[in-house]
Amino acid sequence: MSKIPGLGELLEGVLERDPLDETFQIRVVEGGQQQIFRLQDVLAEYEGSEVRFTIAFAHALTAAAEAMGNQGAQAVLSLDDPAKGN
Repeated sequence: MSKIPGLGELLEGVLERDPLDETFQIRVVEGGQQQIFRLQDVLAEYEGSEVRFTIAFAHALTAAAEAMGNQGAQAVLSLDDPAKGN
């Protein structure tokens, strides 16, 4: 997970359903360590704020980068309006 000051956070991992309570969670592996983020808890931090929620398949993003030849490929963040809220 990456906190982006003034903007929010970026979670990249595997979306799973917890078999005990049927809630959704994201399993993130970074640096050989695994963390579980319950979506309910993540979303609670933004309750009452105007947000933009985007979901993308990681394999599709990788394929797009590979199609571009990975030449000078980099992540770019573009906002229509300045971030509001937290």
